Amino acid sequence: MAAVGRNDSFLNIIHLCFFLLVVLISASRSKAVTNVLLTGETLEPQAKLSYADSGVNLLMRHDCYLVLSDRHGKPIWYSKTSVLGGQNCFLSLTDNGRLVVRNPVGHQVWISSNANSKVGKYIAILLPEGKVSIYGPEVWSVPAAESISSSSSNSSNAMVSSMKNLQNSPSVYNVLFSGQVLYNDGKLTDDGYNFIMTKECELVLQKGNGDILWRTRTIGFGENCFAWLNHKGGLEIKDDEYRTVWRNSETKRGQVGEYVLVMQKNGNAVIYGPEVWSTAHVLDDLIELPTAEK
Repeated sequence: MAAVGRNDSFLNIIHLCFFLLVVLISASRSKAVTNVLLTGETLEPQAKLSYADSGVNLLMRHDCYLVLSDRHGKPIWYSKTSVLGGQNCFLSLTDNGRLVVRNPVGHQVWISSNANSKVGKYIAILLPEGKVSIYGPEVWSVPAAESISSSSSNSSNAMVSSMKNLQNSPSVYNVLFSGQVLYNDGKLTDDGYNFIMTKECELVLQKGNGDILWRTRTIGFGENCFAWLNHKGGLEIKDDEYRTVWRNSETKRGQVGEYVLVMQKNGNAVIYGPEVWSTAHVLDDLIELPTAEK
């Protein structure tokens, strides 16, 4: 009987250790650093979006204030929701591109002002300059997308002039904005996944271990190539004579606006747009923000 009791105690200890391990893993996942929120995802109380080590963050406070702070910790923008919300509210991004703060029983206490957006997949991005913008819906993604090659030439003066004004590299590690380019092994990266514009004139989606998940198969199609995201959600590879080597299916048919190409933690590279809402457009004169209760 004593042996049976010892065995039961041993099994209980194993079960307890396993439970604690699961809790620790779950906690680490919920606190993982990210600067994006996708449709269907939530920020729980005291969870936040943050950008690398910049100090800029969007915090869902436990007192139901959604607060955007700069790198010095100074509030830039916040939702005036504490009285309405109570405690332990959470933030979510809907399938029509709206950020929503709800209390624990699901009642809406704040919603972003953008309305009449199409139903689809959206993304909210925290930017290092201290703003949050929503883009969508999703217009294109890999690795599900098919490659479309093109040998057509377009070296008009208008094209050459526009290329001179392009930014040379992404300003955010996992995001390429309309008008920006990737070239010379430039890449977007997140959680071990890389979206690379290689020196060999090919776009590649690659895992950290080197496995290639998707590619444009355009090696050698041009010299000094670069990938460019235009203002219609189109992604193109062009060579140094501004000839189109490859393009995605959205190059010419999208709505004009600001788009983003995002390398996501789930291994998908996705284009969203146009921009439908931003804290930069709704900044009110801030009254003093109450200190969060401990």
